[in-house]
Amino acid sequence: MLQLDGAALEKMQEVLSEIAKKTQKLEGMVADYKYVNNYLEVDYVITPELAALQKQVVAKLNTIRSGIIDKEKARLTTSSGKERENILKYGYRWIGELFNPHVTFTKFKDNNQESCLQTLPPKDVFAGEFPAIGIYEMGDHGTCVKEIARWQVQGE
Repeated sequence: MLQLDGAALEKMQEVLSEIAKKTQKLEGMVADYKYVNNYLEVDYVITPELAALQKQVVAKLNTIRSGIIDKEKARLTTSSGKERENILKYGYRWIGELFNPHVTFTKFKDNNQESCLQTLPPKDVFAGEFPAIGIYEMGDHGTCVKEIARWQVQGE
């Protein structure tokens, strides 16, 4: 996630298009479900390929970032260590060794952890290939609410 102004969106699309042309499909191996702060998500194993892709995307896009996402600014008052360092350097905390590849399903109004986790399908239902890179508009809770653009990555 990063904060962009309108002019940077076009540059971001150029950068991601080029990265997609050089990227192979990634295999998404599920680590586990996670329920924290009323968010339900499925977490993925950080493979060397996935970590390298994040590193490449962050290195290329951090130069066109315009500031820090408001929620990350607010976290600066309570964060420390690597989390604080990442927010200041990249505008977002889950970078590098704090990388947390996941898909968020929902945020519950109330704590539903126990009943929710008991009714989920086997986690491997969410394993598979990641065939594309995309840009999405961020919603109130950090979720993707609108696709802006998507590029297919290379095959095998």
